[in-house]
Amino acid sequence: MSHNCEEGSKRKERMSARKAAEADSALRRLRGPAGSCAAVAFALLLAIAPQVRADDIFESDFGGTVVNEYTTAGAFVRTLSPGYYWHPYDMAFGKDGDLYVVDFTNDTLQKFNPSTGAYLGSVGSFKGSNVSGEGISRGPDGNFYVVTNTADVYQINPTTGVTTHEFSETNTAWDVAFVPGTTQLLGTYATGMYVCTIIAGVFCNSPPGTDVFASGFANANGLTFGPDGRLYIAENDDVKVVGASGGVAALFTSVGSVDSGQYLTFDSFGNLWVTELGGDTIHEFNGSTGVLMFSFETGHGELGIAVGPSTSTATPEPASLLLFGSGIFGLAGFVRRRVRR
Repeated sequence: MSHNCEEGSKRKERMSARKAAEADSALRRLRGPAGSCAAVAFALLLAIAPQVRADDIFESDFGGTVVNEYTTAGAFVRTLSPGYYWHPYDMAFGKDGDLYVVDFTNDTLQKFNPSTGAYLGSVGSFKGSNVSGEGISRGPDGNFYVVTNTADVYQINPTTGVTTHEFSETNTAWDVAFVPGTTQLLGTYATGMYVCTIIAGVFCNSPPGTDVFASGFANANGLTFGPDGRLYIAENDDVKVVGASGGVAALFTSVGSVDSGQYLTFDSFGNLWVTELGGDTIHEFNGSTGVLMFSFETGHGELGIAVGPSTSTATPEPASLLLFGSGIFGLAGFVRRRVRR
C-alpha cells in the first residue's frame, strides 16, 4: 500500500513538472525569435497588459497627528505614528528607503519603515526659540535640508543625526527643493511671490535681485521637480510650472479641483499628486497634460505628501499571462496569413 502511494505521489510530481515545462515552452514559442510576428505580438502583449500600480501614498494628517498610508486607488492602508504627541508636516524618503517626516511640534525628523509601518526613532534636532520645521528636501549629499517657520535652514545627517544650522534667511518660508543634479537649493519667498536660490545671507532681497529663480506667483507653497526637469509649484487653487533654468511660471493645471494646494510630488508613473488643505482631498493629475485623473477624500486637512513602494503589490499569474498571450499570438498569426495572401 505504501509503495502504491509513493508511486502515485511521484506520478503527480512528474505531471506537475511536465505541465510547468509545457507552459514555459509555450511562453517561449509565444515570445518567438527577435523580429518575428510572435516577438511583435509578445511585445504588444506586454505593452497593453494592465499595469499593476506599485505605489502607495503617504500624507500627513496635521490635525490628527498621524501619517496615513493609502493605495493609489484611495484605499486606506494604515497610520504611522511615533506613539506620542507630534505634528507631522512635510516628508521625504532617504537613500536608505525609509520615510523621514518633519515633526512640527518636537523639532526633529521622525523615521519610519514604509514597508512595515514600524517607527524607527527620531533623527536630529533643530530646537530653538519658537522653531518648528515645515518643508524638507533630500540633498545630493544624502542629507536632509529642513526649512523652519523662523526662516532657518537646517542640515540633518540621517545616519548620525548631526544637525547643522545652515542659513538664517529672513524671507524663507514653507518649502525647499534642490535643482536636480546640482547643489542649488531653492526656497519659497515668505510672501509667496517668488522662488529663490538660497545663498547664505542673501535671499530674495527687496526688491528681489539675481537670486530669484522663478516668479509669477501670488502665493507659492510646495515645490517639487518633475521627471521632465521642470519645477512644479502648488499655488492656492493652481499648480504652476517653470523650466529647469527658472523664469516666469506658467499655469500647469487650473484647479477648481484644488482648494489651497499645499505639497506635491510625482509617482513612479510620472503623475502628479497634490494635497489639499481646504477640501480634505488628495488629487492625481496626468504629469504631462495636467488633466485631473483621480481624487479621494481623506476627511482631514493634509500637508506633506510622499509616494513610496506599495506594501501590497499584486502581480499577474503566469497562467493568465499565457492565456491572454495566446489570444494575441493567434491574432498575429491571422495577420501574418492575411499578409501572405
